[in-house]
Amino acid sequence: MRISWYLPETGLQDLVDSLSSFGRLAAPVRRGDGHVYEFVSSASDIDFNFTRTKLPPKKFLLPYKRMVGVYHPESMDYTPVGNEGGIVLLGVHPCDLHGIEVLARFFPELREKAFVVGVSCLPDEHCFCLDAGSAFAESALFDLFLVLLEGGFLLFVGSAKGIGVVEKLKGLIREATEEEIFLCRKFLEERTKLFRKRTLPLAGTSLLIEALYHSQVWEELSKDCLGCGTCTNVCPTCFCFASYDVPDIEGRKVKRVEFATSCQYPVHSLVAGGHYFRPSLSERFKHRYYHKLVGYTRQVGKAGCVGCGRCSFFCPVGIRMEEVLERLLYDQGVNHRC
Repeated sequence: MRISWYLPETGLQDLVDSLSSFGRLAAPVRRGDGHVYEFVSSASDIDFNFTRTKLPPKKFLLPYKRMVGVYHPESMDYTPVGNEGGIVLLGVHPCDLHGIEVLARFFPELREKAFVVGVSCLPDEHCFCLDAGSAFAESALFDLFLVLLEGGFLLFVGSAKGIGVVEKLKGLIREATEEEIFLCRKFLEERTKLFRKRTLPLAGTSLLIEALYHSQVWEELSKDCLGCGTCTNVCPTCFCFASYDVPDIEGRKVKRVEFATSCQYPVHSLVAGGHYFRPSLSERFKHRYYHKLVGYTRQVGKAGCVGCGRCSFFCPVGIRMEEVLERLLYDQGVNHRC
């Protein structure tokens, strides 16, 4: 039986200290007019009052630039290089919890090295995680989850590692009262009402999107796209990368480095011989939607979009993923010639 605990706001530093044994701790920090995940050591640096960070917490699990190995040109002996030590992610919203779960289905080792603490949030007009099925933490992977209440947190345990942390906090935390549980339920009810009312349940639309793969409507929908790759760079589940070999100045050792890249870049589909699999912008635009909602579903049984709204919020021309899908799937005025 899952028991909820109450952690007073003054105990946040104790929680931070108790998590230090699992690795370096990253949490949301205010920077300018937004928030970012940064390494912190003090609870006073943490700010849970945010809607979304500029980059998702995946940047600590799957860095945008990473060295993966070293080899010697003469012997060709290759030594893989891994990121040593664990990581604690504190303050992860439910949509990003689902994003980590999607990534972990491709890279199981990512979840093993991370201790993840979720936190409750409120949506804005860009959030559509309710339609994506990722608005709540219950079906995601987490070790602990915090629901913000007045003066403290309701603390839920999601793993054996989480139980260990709760044991360390005994004497500071207590079992939640019926009133606190009622306040939590009321908060969740009010939170649900804040989501924009849509007719777009992403679950169950993959077959229809696949059927519309050759529709000419993609050309119209992509006409404003710049192909800049912002949408994929801020996405919590995108993981495309390019690999480069970087020799030292003497040519005796070569580092293999991976860089995050984007399916929206023309060179992403370039192969030997100069052939482009997706030469036009509309084809690359379509590929992202198709891969997120059809490809991921086929590969790992879960859509690659978690409805966090980052791609819409940070798109320089204001393309909104959910509105593109609404037009594609439901707009009767769009000419779907296939």
